[in-house]
Order: sequence, then structure tokens, then C-alpha cells
Amino acid sequence: STVRVHVYHQEWVDGSEQRETVEDQTFELRNGEVRTLEYPIATGANYVMIELDEAGGLKLFTKQP
Repeated sequence: STVRVHVYHQEWVDGSEQRETVEDQTFELRNGEVRTLEYPIATGANYVMIELDEAGGLKLFTKQP
């Protein structure tokens, strides 16, 4: 499956949305393949958006301190 991961930091400042991309990547993930992505607190990442091909599937495990 083709996977797109868009990680960003979003906050509201004076009534308007401010969004800063931390990482935006697209990669192929085959059956049984594992990919680990880590975003330390210092990156400020607070949103992760994952998109897959229409026929794709994904098991997701998240760990948050």
C-alpha cells in the first residue's frame, strides 16, 4: 500500500489557525512490513494524518507519553 504520513503542529493564535509541518512523507508498505515513526515532544507534533490507497490496509499502534 502507498502510505502518506503528514505530521504537523497546529495551534490557534489570535483567532486564526497556525499550522507548521513537522514531516510529510509518502512510502510503500508491503504486507507484513513494519515502519516505526517517532516524533519527540520537542518537535511539537500534535496532529498525525495518515492516508492510504483505496484498497490499502494498515494496523496502527500509537504510544503517547
